[in-house]
Parts: sequence; structure tokens; C-alpha cells
Amino acid sequence: MKTILVNTLLLVLILLSSVTMSAQTSISKPDQQKLIKQFVGQWKAVTGNDTIMTSTFKAFGNGLDGSMKIETSAGALKEGRQLFGYDSKTDTFIEAEMTTGSDMELWACWFISNKIFIGVPLTDLANPSKAITKVEVIIQSPDTFVQHIYQNGIAIGKKTMKRVPIAEAGK
Repeated sequence: MKTILVNTLLLVLILLSSVTMSAQTSISKPDQQKLIKQFVGQWKAVTGNDTIMTSTFKAFGNGLDGSMKIETSAGALKEGRQLFGYDSKTDTFIEAEMTTGSDMELWACWFISNKIFIGVPLTDLANPSKAITKVEVIIQSPDTFVQHIYQNGIAIGKKTMKRVPIAEAGK
């Protein structure tokens, strides 16, 4: 009798653990390639009294091709290019970013939900929670996203990007 009770208890525990495991694996991960398309278009942010940042993102391959410019009334301060390519092995985007006056940067970026996009230097992909620099983009609507930049867990920058019609992007 004792053996039957122990075997029954063991069987119930195995069944419960398999139900728990299947429930955990049924949680769907964000569709990275679909969600990145939310950024396609032209965007503009006022980043200072006399400073405007414009960005343009186009669908390219399995990611995005982007350009950005930071300008004042006196002219361009900085220009750059961004290329986001999807890496199916890590389920992330690898971003190569080149801006005037800076070395090239490589980032790993991914959606943790339908509305939150995270980026860390590629060298920190194995342990993103230990990254010194982290970027978090929160998509507030189809026409607005907010980018937060953190250094050692402390917010050091924030900008709100608004979608603009093509004719307004350079104004």
C-alpha cells in the first residue's frame, strides 16, 4: 500500500511539473522582425533650445537602414547612419552605428514586449543586466516613442521622437 501511495504521489508531481513546463513554454516571445517595422518612417525630436534631431528609417533586408542628423540654426552638428540586421541565432538585432566624429559602435537590440525595445553594447549581449550603458525605447503610440539612455543604471538622457511627414523632416 505504501508503495502504491508513493508511486501515485510521484506520478502526480511529474504530471504537475509537465503542465507547468508546457504553460511556461507557451508564452510567446515578441516577433522581433514584425515589431521593428514600427520605426519605419521619419522622426523628429527637439533636444535642446535650438537643437533638433531628425531620423529616417527604411525597411532593409531583415531589419532597418537609418540615418540621423542633429542640427541647430547654425547648421549640422552631427550626422550618422544606423543599420539594424536581425540575427536569428540570438533573436536580436545587431546595430552598426556610425556618426561623424565618433568611432563605430555595435549594439544588440531587441523587443522585450510589443512596446519596449532595449539596446546594449554588443559586448554586453551575454549579460545585458551588467551593461554599463543601456538604451530603452518605449513606443507610446504609432507616432511617438521615447528613448531613455542609462549609464550605470542612472538616467542620463531622454528624447521624445514624433513621426513627421516627409516634407517636414528637415524643418
